[in-house]
Amino acid sequence: MLAAAAALAALLSSCATAQAPRIALEYYEIGNAWLAMEKWDKAGAAYERALAYDRSLVAASYNLARALAEAGAYPRALEVLERLRSDDPDNVRLIAFRAYVLNKSGDDEAALAAYRRAAELNPRDAGTLRNLALLLERAGRDGEALVILRELYAVNPADDGVLRRLALLEARRVSGTRGSGESPAPGEESAPAITSTAAAAASAEEDALTLLSAYLSRKPGDREVLRARAELREARELFARAQEDWAALAQADPADGEAWFRLARIRLVVAGDREAGMEALRKALDAKFSDSKAAAALLAALPEAERAKPAELLKAAGLSE
Repeated sequence: MLAAAAALAALLSSCATAQAPRIALEYYEIGNAWLAMEKWDKAGAAYERALAYDRSLVAASYNLARALAEAGAYPRALEVLERLRSDDPDNVRLIAFRAYVLNKSGDDEAALAAYRRAAELNPRDAGTLRNLALLLERAGRDGEALVILRELYAVNPADDGVLRRLALLEARRVSGTRGSGESPAPGEESAPAITSTAAAAASAEEDALTLLSAYLSRKPGDREVLRARAELREARELFARAQEDWAALAQADPADGEAWFRLARIRLVVAGDREAGMEALRKALDAKFSDSKAAAALLAALPEAERAKPAELLKAAGLSE
C-alpha cells in the first residue's frame, strides 16, 4: 500500500515536472497580454508565476524587468536585469534597458555610463545614441551631445526628434559665443570682433538658423524652437524676420510678456511703428513683464523725443523712475 502511494506520488511529480515548461509559457503569454494593455502589476505577477515553473525562461525575466520598471519598482527591475547580465554581461539589449531603468530612477550618472557602454558595443544603434546625447546634454556636456546628434542627423535627417535637439543645441551654442548669451537691444552697438572669428560665428549662426527653420517647417507650433529662432534672428539683426517670430509667439500665448516686449522693442526702435509698438508694450505690461533692465535699455535706445509715452507706461508699471 505504501509502495503504491509512493509510486503514485512519484508519477504525479513526474507529470508536474514534465508539464512545467508548458505552464510557464502559458503564464508568459498571459503576462504579455497584460503588458500590451499596460497593466504592469498584473503582467509582473504573471511573469513571476511563469518563472516559478521555469527559471530558465529568459524572455519572462526580461519582460518582468520591463513591467517592474514601468510600475516604478526600479530596484527590483535592476535586480532582475543584473541576474540576466550575470549570464550575458555584454548583451547590448540588457545594458541599454538597464540604462533606461537607471535614467527613470533618477540616477543620471549611472545611466550615462550604461548608455556609453551600450554605444561602445553597438555604435550604430540610433535609439541608444539619442538617449546618450540627451543625458550628455542634461549633464551640461553639450559639445559631446552635438557630435552624436550631428552624426545621427547626417544618417537620418528625417528624424524629427534628433533635428529638434540638434537645432536647439546649436542655437544655444552660438548664443553662448556672444558672451552673456543675450542679444543687444536694437540700436545698441556690438563690440567689434576679429574678422575671422566673426566670420566663423556668423557661419555657425546661419547653420543654427537653417536647422531651426528646417524643424519649424515640419512642426510650426513648437514654441521653444520658435523662441530660439526669434532670439537668434534678433541677435543677427534680422529684425523683420525676428518680428514675425515674436508676433507668432505672442499670438500663440497672449500671456507671454517677454514676446510682447521684444515685439514692442523692434517696432518702436527699428521699425519706427509707434502705434503698433505702444500696443505691444501695453500687452507686455498687461502680461506682467517685469524686466526693469530691459525696460531701461528700451528707453535708452529710443530717440529722446520719442521716450515720453513709453516711459509713462513703464513708470506706471514700476519699471522706470
